[in-house]
Amino acid sequence: MTVGRISGSILQTQYGRAETLKLVALPDAVGPARAYCAATLRGWGYTDPDFLFNAGLVVSELVTNALEATTLHDPPEAMGHLLEEGALVRLTLTVLADLLFIEVWDRVLRPPRPRCDVPDDATRGRGLRIVADLACQWSYRYSEGPCGPYGKTVFAVLPVPIRQIEASKYLDL
Repeated sequence: MTVGRISGSILQTQYGRAETLKLVALPDAVGPARAYCAATLRGWGYTDPDFLFNAGLVVSELVTNALEATTLHDPPEAMGHLLEEGALVRLTLTVLADLLFIEVWDRVLRPPRPRCDVPDDATRGRGLRIVADLACQWSYRYSEGPCGPYGKTVFAVLPVPIRQIEASKYLDL
């Protein structure tokens, strides 16, 4: 089975652990997404600092891209629409066997494109290169709605550390 053929709903309902966070598409949502990733993975018993750092970095890059694609350009009086589906970004973390799936959904159908022309010391434009360096695989898929595609999910797959502390050993889960 290839990673690209696994749907998020199958991962969440039939296998492993999964958690989803909805974020309002505002520029300061990256910090909470990264903190959520760290707290969720620690709660699942993962303590390896390199793994936590890499997962957090991938989350930061994917959420940043989704936020930039989904940036709200509405006037302040339209703030009541912030919680509508189109103004949200969804982060889903799923552990399946020895893999962590990081999925970020946004409403924009434009596919992600890594930029090759960006210098290594640039402060913007290197996100997907960083994701590709850290993940064993990354890609995207379109989400189908009743009338056709209504968004995309960009995902990255990271191997989980071989040794982890099982939270269930120490907690009554």
